[in-house]
This record gives sequence, structure tokens and C-alpha cells, in this order.
Amino acid sequence: MPSEAPTPQTPTETSRETEGDEPDHARSGPSEFPDHLQERPGKRTSGSVELLVIEAELVAAGKDLDNPAQPADADVVNDVMARLDEGVRPAWAVIDE
Repeated sequence: MPSEAPTPQTPTETSRETEGDEPDHARSGPSEFPDHLQERPGKRTSGSVELLVIEAELVAAGKDLDNPAQPADADVVNDVMARLDEGVRPAWAVIDE
């Protein structure tokens, strides 16, 4: 009795790409991202004195932070300022200039 299941078809080629063609994922670049992914991220706040001190030290060392955290309140500002070495400014103040 013959089987009614269809016979699987085997492709004759293993790849549809021809030599010299780039796959679609290799062509994508920053200009192809949707607009909502290219926007600057929103304001970040933090109550972590340690995080704010680390960000200030990174900026003082020449690192470029695109969205440093802002202090959550005045007490955090005072604690950060007390911990920073002389001449090191908070990252949130440097980036806003």
C-alpha cells in the first residue's frame, strides 16, 4: 500500500546567497535604525553616591558618558561633592556644559 505522505523536496542549492553578496544583517547601519532608537535616552537619576562618584571619575579620566545620572536629591549632591577629589567635577555638571 503506497504512503499518502508527500515526498520531502531537497533543495539543489545550499545557499541562496551568491558570491559577493552581503547578507541583509551586514548592510544595516546606524542610519537604518528606527527614529525612536536614535533619540537621546531620557534623564537618569540615582541615589547611589558610589555610582555618581564613579561617573565623575570616568569623565575626569576622559571617558565620554552620553547620559550620566543626576543626583536624586540635595543630600546625595552633598555626599558626592564630599567624596570627589579636588578638581574632579560631577559628571552631570560636565556633560550639561
